[in-house]
Amino acid sequence: MGMSKPEHARPELLHHVKATRSNVNATKFEVSQYFPKQFNFFNLGMLLEVSKKPSYSATQVILFQLSGDEDGWCIVTVKSKFKLMLEAQSMVVEIANILVSKFVNYLVDSTGVFIEMSSPRLVDLEHKPQNYLTLALKNLDYSKAPQKTYQYIDKNKTSIELQMYYFKSLQGVA
Repeated sequence: MGMSKPEHARPELLHHVKATRSNVNATKFEVSQYFPKQFNFFNLGMLLEVSKKPSYSATQVILFQLSGDEDGWCIVTVKSKFKLMLEAQSMVVEIANILVSKFVNYLVDSTGVFIEMSSPRLVDLEHKPQNYLTLALKNLDYSKAPQKTYQYIDKNKTSIELQMYYFKSLQGVA
C-alpha cells in the first residue's frame, strides 16, 4: 500500500520532520504515539490496545517493510491459545495489515513524511532450513523496540493477542 507525498505539507512541519527524521526511532514514545488504540474489524471483532507486558516468544511473525522519507520495519507477532488454522492465519494477517496501515497513516498525517508500506509477509520462525530473514527475526531484541500489545476479540469471544513492533533495521537497532 503506497502513500502519496503530501503536496500541502507546511514548511514549518517539514522543518520539524527534517530535524526529527533521524530521531523518529530515538525513543519508544515518539514512534509508539502513532500506534493505533483500537479498531473494529469489519464488524467481526474488535482489536483493542491492552496494557500488558509483551511476551517475546513467537513462532510466526507478520513483517512489513517501510520505505520513503523514513525507512523501517513493522513486525506483528501473534499469540493464541490454539493453533491458528489457515483461515484464521489469513484473518490475522489482514488484521495486522490494517493495524500497520493505520500506524503508517497516523505517522504520515501527523508529520508529513512520505512512507510506502510493503505487503504483509508471514514468516515462520521455525522454518527449516533457517535463512537470513528467519535468523535476523529470531535474534532481534524485541524488548528495546517501540511496541504495543493488542487483543482481538471476535463475536464468539475468541481471543488472539497481537504485538506490534517498529524497528529501524533488522539488525536489532530499535
